[in-house]
Amino acid sequence: MKTSLRQMTYNYQAKKVKSDADYFTEWTEKYGEEGAKVIRDTVKANVEDYEYLKQFAIKVPARN
Repeated sequence: MKTSLRQMTYNYQAKKVKSDADYFTEWTEKYGEEGAKVIRDTVKANVEDYEYLKQFAIKVPARN
């Protein structure tokens, strides 16, 4: 049975904003202390580029 996009329903809920400490704790649990440090340092090094590029994102209007 195929489902078309029109038949799908989505449950949109406001996402809880996580702090850097919350992310680090989550990464530590998943990848260990060393992996979490690598991820944290990589994110920190790339946030400025991400925020710059985000302004060029294409925004698709929601259908009602």
